[in-house]
Amino acid sequence: MSKYLKLIAFLSFTVVTMSVYSIMQAMAQSVEPLELITLEGDETYADDLYLAGYVNSDVNTLNPGFTYGHGKFNYVADLSFFNQLDHSLNPLVNELTNEYRSFLRGKSPYGTFKESETHILYAGTASDVYWPGELDNQLIISVLDKLTNEESSYTLSLPEDSENSSYLDVRDTYIQYPNMYFTIGSYNVATESNEFNIYAVNLEAAEPQLNLIQSIDPQLNEVNGGDYEQQNLDSRYLELTSVDYETTGQPVSGELYIYDYIEDKMLNIPDLETLNSPRIFSTEEGLFILNPTEQKYEVYQADTATDPVSLSKVSEISSSDSNSQLIPSFISNGLLYSYEEAYTDLTSQIGNYTINIQINDLNTGEVVYRGEFVSPDGQNNDVHVDYLDQFGLIE
Repeated sequence: MSKYLKLIAFLSFTVVTMSVYSIMQAMAQSVEPLELITLEGDETYADDLYLAGYVNSDVNTLNPGFTYGHGKFNYVADLSFFNQLDHSLNPLVNELTNEYRSFLRGKSPYGTFKESETHILYAGTASDVYWPGELDNQLIISVLDKLTNEESSYTLSLPEDSENSSYLDVRDTYIQYPNMYFTIGSYNVATESNEFNIYAVNLEAAEPQLNLIQSIDPQLNEVNGGDYEQQNLDSRYLELTSVDYETTGQPVSGELYIYDYIEDKMLNIPDLETLNSPRIFSTEEGLFILNPTEQKYEVYQADTATDPVSLSKVSEISSSDSNSQLIPSFISNGLLYSYEEAYTDLTSQIGNYTINIQINDLNTGEVVYRGEFVSPDGQNNDVHVDYLDQFGLIE
C-alpha cells in the first residue's frame, strides 16, 4: 500500500510542478524582455554587469524573475524545465554548475561559494536558514582542489550551551584560504538578546576544527545592518552595531564598529562618530566608508595601517536628480557600482519608480556610466525593473 501512496505522491508532485512551470512560461511570454540602454558615459563599462531580480508589469499580478548578463536580458521562466531546476541567482553557482557539476551536487545554492585559481570552497549548514535543533547545529565545508580534482569535505559541530543559549544561524562568512571565518548568531535566554561569536578553521590542519577566536560584546547585537544576505559578500570586515528597540518597537541604531577578521581585532576609528549612518565596503584596494548626505555620498578611504585608523575623503557621489535615490552596492577596480531608484510617472498603474544603473570613478566621483532598462522599442513604459536580488560582475 505504501508503494502506491509514494507513486501517487510522486505523480501529484510532478503534475503540480509542471503546471506551475507552464503558468510561469505563459506569464513570461506575455511580458516583453527589456534592454539596458546607455544614458551617460561609456557603454563598455556595462559589459560585465550581472543582475537578477523581478520586473513589474500591468500585464501580470505576479512579477516575473529575470537575469541580465553578458548584455542579455532573460526571464527565468524562459529557461527549460531542467535548467530552471539548476538555475541560481548567484552567477558563480551557475558557472560552477557548468564546469564542476559533481562538486555542486548536494550543496545548497544559499551557502557561501568562493573560487580561486587553485580551489573552489563551499560553506553551508543543514538548513541554511536557521538551526532549529542540536542535530542541525553543524557547518558543512567542502574544498575542491582544481589541480587534482580531489574533494575534501568536513562536518564541524559547534559547541552548544543548552542552558543559556541556542545557536540560530550563520550571520557572516569570510574565506581566505586556508582559513574560513564564521560569525555565529545565538539567542541568550537569560538576557533575552542576540549574541555573536566568531569561529575560525584552518583547512590545512591535520584535523580541521572550529576554534572560538572572538566573543563580541553583547551590546553589539546586530551585524551587517541586519542584512542576512550579506553573509555571501565574503568581506574581510564585519560591521557591528548596537540596536535598541524603543517602546514603539522601532529600532534605534547606536555607534558602528568594524571588526577585521584577518587581524582579529576591532578597528579603532574615532572619525566614525562624526558620520551619519556610514556604510562600509571592503575591496582589494582596502576599506572604504560611504557617508550619506542630502542627494549624495561622501567617500572616505580608511588607512588601516595606522592606530587609530584615519579617514581621508576622496570624492563625492551624487544621484542623477532630486527625484531618485542612489544605493551603492559594491566597489571593484576603483569603480563604485550603484543602482538608482528613479521615480517615474505617478499616474502609472504599476508603481512610481524603476531601477537604473550608475557607475562612478571612486577617486573623482565622475559618472563613467549610467544606464536604464527599457522596452526594445522604447514605447512600453508599463514594464520596469522593480527589485534586485543580485548585482555584481561576471567574467
